[in-house]
Amino acid sequence: MKVFQTAQELINRIESSKSKGVPLVLLIMESIIEVEKNGVVQKFRLREFNDEATKAHLKIMKGVSGNSEFNKDTSRQLDDFGRKFTIDDFTQEELKQLIALADEVIGYFN
Repeated sequence: MKVFQTAQELINRIESSKSKGVPLVLLIMESIIEVEKNGVVQKFRLREFNDEATKAHLKIMKGVSGNSEFNKDTSRQLDDFGRKFTIDDFTQEELKQLIALADEVIGYFN
């Protein structure tokens, strides 16, 4: 597995976007992490690797969609649509590395 962005690069991207009027929590949650696995590159959102960010996303989506039933499974299905590989395809070690990356970025802004 290869991750194309470092935590610092993600932090810099979020910092440079703060002045554009988008709430910081959205900039963090929707930051894109590009990952290569077995020669295939796939994009994931930072929130997919952090439980607190996932909870915040679900709360927002329930309000935006008007669907009080919107849950993690619904979000995951939408996120995974059209992907060549999903979070389920990562090994435990790869997943730990991506969770650590997300935690480092989110920790910087807390």
